[in-house]
Amino acid sequence: MYDATRDPVAVAQIVALLTGKARPQAKSESNAPDSSITVRSADMLSLAQGFGIARDESVCTDIPVGDRTVRVHRLLQVSEPAATGHVTAPWRLADGTGVTGVFLELAA
Repeated sequence: MYDATRDPVAVAQIVALLTGKARPQAKSESNAPDSSITVRSADMLSLAQGFGIARDESVCTDIPVGDRTVRVHRLLQVSEPAATGHVTAPWRLADGTGVTGVFLELAA
């Protein structure tokens, strides 16, 4: 199984997305932005200091990036994001209800 949280190229793109240097892309069309994804940039995040070993928790994976932590949510929940430093996206519940929640965030 491929796990992007341990791939340096994928982590660099996650950081680029969280800092506003990359745009969310549609999964079904090449080079097409996905307007359903919301990104609130985090200015204080940089790969200049590198990143550490990802730590798996029960519902997320934390990736140390410099002196900050990027959290990849693995158990999706309808949630309100923090003010900055997050990526939210919509999905459908089993009953077909459309909801939105946090996929990536700069953890406290």
